[in-house]
Amino acid sequence: MIDFKPLLLFLIAIALTIYLPISTSELTRLEVQSVFAPVTRFLVHSRIKTASVFDVVADCLWPMEPSQKSHLLKANRIMHDRLITLSDEVSNLERLLKDTNNHRILTARFIPIPADVLGRNYQHFLDELTVDVGEIDGIKVGMGVVQGGRVLGRIKSVSAKSSTVALLVHNSCKIASCIERNKKQGLLEGGKTNAFSLLCSMKYLFDSGKPNENIAVKLDDRVLTSGTDPVFPSGLFVGTVVNVEKLSTEMFYRVAVKPAIDLSAIYSVVILKPVGG
Repeated sequence: MIDFKPLLLFLIAIALTIYLPISTSELTRLEVQSVFAPVTRFLVHSRIKTASVFDVVADCLWPMEPSQKSHLLKANRIMHDRLITLSDEVSNLERLLKDTNNHRILTARFIPIPADVLGRNYQHFLDELTVDVGEIDGIKVGMGVVQGGRVLGRIKSVSAKSSTVALLVHNSCKIASCIERNKKQGLLEGGKTNAFSLLCSMKYLFDSGKPNENIAVKLDDRVLTSGTDPVFPSGLFVGTVVNVEKLSTEMFYRVAVKPAIDLSAIYSVVILKPVGG
């Protein structure tokens, strides 16, 4: 059974502290607070450690059976999970809107040319593929290659009816990119390919050394095209940061990026032909 006297004293202390007239001197306020401080400390420390003073007040003013508390806690968890779900849905809608805007920009600057994958060179199975469009379709070396709004690579070589695509992890593939979170720009390039890992590196992300400045890059950052070259529009998804290193003697971060697309499972692509190009 809870003794209501200390609780009432505590409530009176709060009321006096908050509602004393503006003309009341600061000294008077401090005197009131000092008088009731022991009561406040008693209420805080006399309860179970995990409970707060507000729990005490709630128990007194709105007493509930254990079953009611359990029901409310369950409902609270459901609402919390629902809020998280709604937050994720809002994020997805924002990205969809951004993708729609990017599509408008893309179609204004580029002519998308669809192509099917013909095969892969066994010597470059992990970082190259051949598609069924070429010079007669207007394809040129250096053009960007995408799939579903995500970057795949660039055209490496062209023949009359087919072309070779250097995927993101190819050592010749370089793409102007940025970190989505803060728009810090760098250069994404391949060359980290091996039998167990298909990664790119992102260079020239500068460390300002200022403690209060937003860190240039961190794990799980999304990497997008920056749009500073004529090959890709800005905002296309490139990949996700999976490793960040920086030696104290270096100015730039060493960043490993995992491509947004599984490069081992590609069957069709879209080549971005510049309008008028």
